[in-house]
Amino acid sequence: MKIVERIDEASIARHLVQRKSACGTEGCRPIRECHLAFLEEIDLNRVYLWREATQHSDGKSNKLADMPKRLLEDHPRVKSFWAGDPANGYEPIDSTMPGMEPTLVTDDIQNGPLYAIDGNHRLMAHFLSMSSIDGVRVYVCECEYQIAYYGWAESKSHFTTSKSK
Repeated sequence: MKIVERIDEASIARHLVQRKSACGTEGCRPIRECHLAFLEEIDLNRVYLWREATQHSDGKSNKLADMPKRLLEDHPRVKSFWAGDPANGYEPIDSTMPGMEPTLVTDDIQNGPLYAIDGNHRLMAHFLSMSSIDGVRVYVCECEYQIAYYGWAESKSHFTTSKSK
């Protein structure tokens, strides 16, 4: 992950409101710091989506890397970000552009799992259509603890956080 700049939590809260996100950073406390960053290919196996994403990987996991390419056509929301919605006047989304940043939380910005609390479908559309996450702009908050997120990430038996190593 390439850190661009440190930002305040209020900026992320405003972004989540603008994106009409159903989630916030409340489960990630206390927050050490937040950043605007660019994902790198090496981060791919650290990115986890909402637990429900497991159903789209045929039960494999909720890792972004495990999402099958068929979702570009089979999943209406993923398809709408990738292909747009011409009937309603929507262009495809470029998730590398400002304003489209997924929001991630972690307990270790350099080595820990990265939980997507907002932008799951944008991440899937970008990764599956480009076969890469390199260059995706994200907001990331590093938190002291992430206990609230363990319930929707993969079970603890499938991964370890940087704090449990």
